[in-house]
Formats: sequence, C-alpha cells, structure tokens
Amino acid sequence: MTFKLVKVFKLSQKTEKKEPDLEIELKNYAIYCEDYEIAQYSMLRVLKMKIEAELCSNTNKLTRLNLFKRMEM
Repeated sequence: MTFKLVKVFKLSQKTEKKEPDLEIELKNYAIYCEDYEIAQYSMLRVLKMKIEAELCSNTNKLTRLNLFKRMEM
C-alpha cells in the first residue's frame, strides 16, 4: 500500500531525514478483511484525501511517506 501511495504522490522516497515532521494517525482506517483490488483502491483514495486535507493540498513539499500499523495492547 505504501508503494502505491508513493506513486500517487510521485515521491522519490530519497531523504536523509529519519524522524518525520508530521505524523497523521488514521485510527481504524486500515482495517479491511479481504485483499481485494477494489478495497485497496478505495483505501488508497481515502488515504490520499486525508493526507491532502492535513497538508491543505500542499503535497509538493512531501518528500517521504511511510505507512505502518501500530499494535494496540
């Protein structure tokens, strides 16, 4: 999913920086049961819109993108 989102934003993912300037928590966004293409496409669109909303559509300053799931205890 990260690879597809990187392609959507046309990022090179080449940066020396390790710590993010911004973290966006998407609670319960990445929970879906099947690995269907339509589910992945829908999730990709939602993530893209959420990131654009958080950055006020100023995505040209975006240099690196990582998606990960936090394990809740």
